[in-house]
Amino acid sequence: MIAYFAPAKWAAASANPSRCMMLPTVTLTMVDRIYGKQVSENVVVNNIVGLFTVAKPREPLYREAIELTARLFVGKFGTQLSIFGMLLFFADYLTEYKSSYGQFDLPDVLRSCGKSFLPKWRERLGRQEQRMNNSNEGYEEVGRAALYRYLRREYVNRGIDVRTAPVVVHGRFSEKELKFIESNEELIF
Repeated sequence: MIAYFAPAKWAAASANPSRCMMLPTVTLTMVDRIYGKQVSENVVVNNIVGLFTVAKPREPLYREAIELTARLFVGKFGTQLSIFGMLLFFADYLTEYKSSYGQFDLPDVLRSCGKSFLPKWRERLGRQEQRMNNSNEGYEEVGRAALYRYLRREYVNRGIDVRTAPVVVHGRFSEKELKFIESNEELIF
């Protein structure tokens, strides 16, 4: 997990920011719930160490300061930023968000993410969502309602047991939902 979101991946993230927005949105807080406590902090620590390496600071590397910054980063941005967004931030930090040209500054990482990156990230996500909404206009409904109609049309209306549909076999629908699909005449079109 940590290696996948390491500084070695910065070039790919920076070259494809729209891909970072399209990938599943797993927040840093969710990463800890899925993979275990402090995994997201360790990912952020790894990226901060990468910044130190690139910036070549004059002071020695202070692991405790980096770990504290990582904890603050996850605490402040963990629910607002996906893991791919975090990777993109660190990938672009030195070229787009670093506010001082001198020595590397840990508090600047936090300041830059909150004041510069997050507003830009939200704007990018908004534009991406708008493009997706515009591309869906005039199309069939999406989500559960679309699946209900599909199952009714392709299985029930053709006399095929809806329970044989792959999406049903894999446990995506409750028995109550299946009965609704089988009996609801409004789903026929």
